[in-house]
Amino acid sequence: MALVSALCLLASSCHSSRHSVTAVKGAGASSVQVKKTAPEHVKVTSSMADPTKTLLKEADSWLGTPYRYAGNSKSGVDCSGFVCMVFNNALSIKLPRSSAQQGEWCRKLNKADLEPGDLIFFTTVSGSSKITHVGMYIGDGNMIHASTSKGVVISPLTEAYYARTYHSCGRVEQYYAMISGKGSKQKNPAPKNEPSVEKPDKYEDILIAGSEKRGKQQAKDVAAMVVKDAVDKGTAKLVAATPGEATRAALEKQRRKILDEVVEQKIDSIVSDFFD
Repeated sequence: MALVSALCLLASSCHSSRHSVTAVKGAGASSVQVKKTAPEHVKVTSSMADPTKTLLKEADSWLGTPYRYAGNSKSGVDCSGFVCMVFNNALSIKLPRSSAQQGEWCRKLNKADLEPGDLIFFTTVSGSSKITHVGMYIGDGNMIHASTSKGVVISPLTEAYYARTYHSCGRVEQYYAMISGKGSKQKNPAPKNEPSVEKPDKYEDILIAGSEKRGKQQAKDVAAMVVKDAVDKGTAKLVAATPGEATRAALEKQRRKILDEVVEQKIDSIVSDFFD
């Protein structure tokens, strides 16, 4: 009977839940922490201003779109491209193409004052203070954004990763003017030209703004150059250390080792620094 009771208890604990529950360390048995989970869709209410409804409905229509470096369509999009396309498609508002440029272009905002449609910026590259990721706030502590690993998804701002990499918030004044009727106070006018991918200082001969078809290949080219640089440096060190013993087999073994190490460090995060 004891065995049957134990099995029943185990089975009852396997049902799915909308929230994950974690015991609080050092607390009593009844103390738990409820981890917030993201909603499946962007919430649109009747009390929202019409521009907000239009903007959020457009954002929701992108859910599930795969991530693609420098992408601008529902066949693949990156984080800043997603924000650009949502504002352009919904409200004909043109934003700068890169997340860093968007961060400079928007009016600075306190996190406590976020409203649906505001932008949230992150610094995801270790050791750098540069904005490399952007999402759009949709209310209730959630944002919609293009994740490099999951594509366009909704994520709670309380997730440890986004709490740790948070940089700042910004407001698109043209949009705010639409919903408040106060007029735009933005110093910088909307970009006159079509959005383009920001060119970095390094490898800019490769990363020239181009079509969606070229974007993926450009990212691969950058990754290949980063890997080649690392491998060449490692090989040079080997030759310098053992000039009389650096046989072709030893060199090839060292190259493979270095290549594995670079891959383990997630080259996609390096490339993201150039595109987003």
